[in-house]
Amino acid sequence: MSEQVPEQRTGETAEEAMARQEPIQPAKKTPKPKRQSREDQWNEACAAARKAFDDLQTAFGALNDLRSEYESWKENLPESLQSSPVGEKLEAVCELDFESLDDVEETISTAEGMDLPKGFGRD
Repeated sequence: MSEQVPEQRTGETAEEAMARQEPIQPAKKTPKPKRQSREDQWNEACAAARKAFDDLQTAFGALNDLRSEYESWKENLPESLQSSPVGEKLEAVCELDFESLDDVEETISTAEGMDLPKGFGRD
């Protein structure tokens, strides 16, 4: 395979034109990102679930505090308004349970404590 001579400028020799040409660089291979192990992916997902649970507990705590305020409003509502649309809406709010997250927390705790299989005879 012969080298191609770049276009020569006026008064330039072929060697000078070749020297002026930028050398061709071989294409660089982009390394593949290292794949996380399943165990690392599991642990990352557990950490995300724990954070989401903590955020959910905070939000439920705020909702529970507000529910208490609605409960107080309902208790101080005159008898004549107890069965009115306002009284019914207050009753619906007061019936909500924002304290029962035990099953969710138990599931996350179980997932965090799992002894995961490694495979390929490493167990």
